[in-house]
Amino acid sequence: YVANESTQTFEILIYEDDNSTTKTLKIDNQNINITHKFEIDQNSILFKDNIPYMFNNMESDENGLNHLILDFDKPKEVSYGKLVLTAKNSYWLDFMYGKFNEKFGTYFDEFQRKQESVSAKKSNQWMLDQGIPLGVYVKTPDGWKLVEYVNVVGPLSNRDIVIPINFDTVNSNTIQIKLECGFMFWEIDYAAMDFSENNSIEVTYLSPSKAFDEQGRDLKLQLTATDNLYLEQPTIGNIATIEFEA
Repeated sequence: YVANESTQTFEILIYEDDNSTTKTLKIDNQNINITHKFEIDQNSILFKDNIPYMFNNMESDENGLNHLILDFDKPKEVSYGKLVLTAKNSYWLDFMYGKFNEKFGTYFDEFQRKQESVSAKKSNQWMLDQGIPLGVYVKTPDGWKLVEYVNVVGPLSNRDIVIPINFDTVNSNTIQIKLECGFMFWEIDYAAMDFSENNSIEVTYLSPSKAFDEQGRDLKLQLTATDNLYLEQPTIGNIATIEFEA
């Protein structure tokens, strides 16, 4: 992802059939002009190879959203599964949200202050309206049924996400899953369905045995309990090293 602020030209490096190609998006003060139509092979989600599906179809639906439909063969007498995704948000979403905030100019601090009093319900609905969370749907005889919205995970690294899905109303031998979000807001590197039975597990919560920053200062007090003491890392290069006893 390369940005040239002086010319307002942004380049995104994508991969198609193992050959890298660069496409350009030109941005002016009013709108976004996409000068090339580009797509990526949807089969890229079959492997964890850092070649993601990017939800960059130029023909979005009536709500302005992009989607990817996945088909899975359903074993007989199975009514439950776990969708396994390796995914992250795109730098494009990060960039667009930054540009959105820039539009407030000197009013941004006042806008941010007012946002503190906005209800969580209203804030979440705004995010849904923009297509920011990743919508997960399963196809039923009555149409697409929402399973879950996956909240943002950031653009820095892929996250492994497991989503339980009940499809006892699905009568066919195929499970159809739809992933939906705004244009290029998410990147899916891998997708699979786990039909194995759930095993009982025992969860043990461990407190840090050691926690210290880059200068050797003890951080255990900020991290040991759920309280109003937070670990703050205000400067680039701040490091927290946390150790647990096995």
